[in-house]
Amino acid sequence: MTLASEITNLETELQSSRVEAEALGKRNAVLEFENDSLKQQLAKANAEREVERREEASGEIESGMAAIVARRNGGAIHTDGPQTDH
Repeated sequence: MTLASEITNLETELQSSRVEAEALGKRNAVLEFENDSLKQQLAKANAEREVERREEASGEIESGMAAIVARRNGGAIHTDGPQTDH
């Protein structure tokens, strides 16, 4: 192989590498965008899960409080107006 053909081959390989690097850069940009989108979806799902967990815990607390009040009131749960003896 002559020096001129070696140089031509290296220039072709260099140009091919540049094209590949450009394509990989574009693909990387797409992947970063998709990754950011997935991170946002995950954050939203985690926030919704946390809200549901807190609502569930709040409901459990309210149920527990109602049970305590019921025991103190002889088993009846009064939710409307003042308490009266029956």
